[in-house]
Amino acid sequence: MGKKDLLGPQAFDSLSDMTAPILQLTMDLTGVGEEIWFSAGQCESHPLAESYVSQFDRIDAEWVSCLTARFALLKTISRALGRVHGADDRLDDLVDSLHSAVLAAVKNDRTAALYLYFFGVLSFVELKRPVLGEELTTIESFLGAIKTSPVPTIAILGPEFEAAVAVGKTATADLAAAAEALRLFDTIGGKKLLIDSFNSLRQQVWGELAVMRHDKPELMLPSDFADRVFMHETQRGINSVTSASEVARRIEVHERALHAAVARRDHLKAKSDAKAAKKAAQLVADTAVKAAKDEEKAAKQKVKEAEKAAKAAKKNPPTPATPATPTTT
Repeated sequence: MGKKDLLGPQAFDSLSDMTAPILQLTMDLTGVGEEIWFSAGQCESHPLAESYVSQFDRIDAEWVSCLTARFALLKTISRALGRVHGADDRLDDLVDSLHSAVLAAVKNDRTAALYLYFFGVLSFVELKRPVLGEELTTIESFLGAIKTSPVPTIAILGPEFEAAVAVGKTATADLAAAAEALRLFDTIGGKKLLIDSFNSLRQQVWGELAVMRHDKPELMLPSDFADRVFMHETQRGINSVTSASEVARRIEVHERALHAAVARRDHLKAKSDAKAAKKAAQLVADTAVKAAKDEEKAAKQKVKEAEKAAKAAKKNPPTPATPATPTTT
């Protein structure tokens, strides 16, 4: 049995068990705005309901303030996120510089103690992989060793690393604080207050309009008179579109947005892959150089050993063997 059947004259006692659809806290603010404007428009269209327009306008003003406040929080989050990524990029660049300085100091010997200290647990590629987080913690633990290094090309990076770590820590803290502020705004702050206030108004208006139908039977109001003021599933989003051409237009708009998003994703992935390939190629090149130098060093050692053996043989030539005396029978 639907609402229309329950609202028959003989079912007036059931009105206390009914109410306007309750809007959930998870609903986005755009959807809340659509609910407000729809109800205001419905009330404007009927003389018996137009007195409620001002109340929906009041909620509309609250909605604008709430949306503005939430956009400000989103802006804060996005800017903090930008600073986090900027700080991460700076640290990545400095890790590259540190890696080059350490390799030069140990003559490309990746088994040297100095190299293993910085890149023995995590390679320089792995160290840069997270966006701050573990990278920031690890780099902060290296600060003392970098600043006091006896290698000038490493020590000179100390102040830059120290400044980059400070910026990274501040950016990370700002992002966490901004995300928490948005969470509080949505769960116990401005958004919740708005939706609670709007739900209260919706229930009030629904109840008074439902009672009006029974208080004024001479008006012969329809059984769904109160329900009409509020949006239902068939009136929301794409379900409200009745024109095939309008549906096609919306599909085209979304497809364009999707294609743009896919193109952007592919561009960023290609850029990331190219960067990773460049780093991998450099790693292979560094390894090949080290192997070649090791081979050259081994070859030189063999030459030295051969020359030493030749000199020794020249100074002390082998004694010729004494011919055997023939045996007389």
